[in-house]
Amino acid sequence: MRKKKKKIIEANAIYLSDENGKHRIVLDAGAENRPAYIAMFSRSGKRYLNVITQDDDSIEITLRGECGRSYVQIQMSEHNQGSIWLSDEKGLPEIILGRNQLAPNRHNKIIILDEGNIINRIPNPSE
Repeated sequence: MRKKKKKIIEANAIYLSDENGKHRIVLDAGAENRPAYIAMFSRSGKRYLNVITQDDDSIEITLRGECGRSYVQIQMSEHNQGSIWLSDEKGLPEIILGRNQLAPNRHNKIIILDEGNIINRIPNPSE
């Protein structure tokens, strides 16, 4: 059996489509005004996964629900601070784990929200 010669494909973006011509996977190297990302779409296209590198050198992995509203997001900031965000079906954050911009002095580890309003912080900054 002969070994197949491997090919190197170089491109700025690659779109992989299913048998119906619908884009299911997108690989995009980004540009000056656009982050690099990988996107994978469900068969219906209502749910998808994104892996994105931002201009500030942070990176995010996001699972999006129908119409992109609800989500689960894992972030690593440019300062190596990780967080996990969980939203409700409307896209409002419900639980945030780790350091993030909603935490005063970036010390909170868990923030619980209702309808987008903070109802509890662990540890509580007033304690």
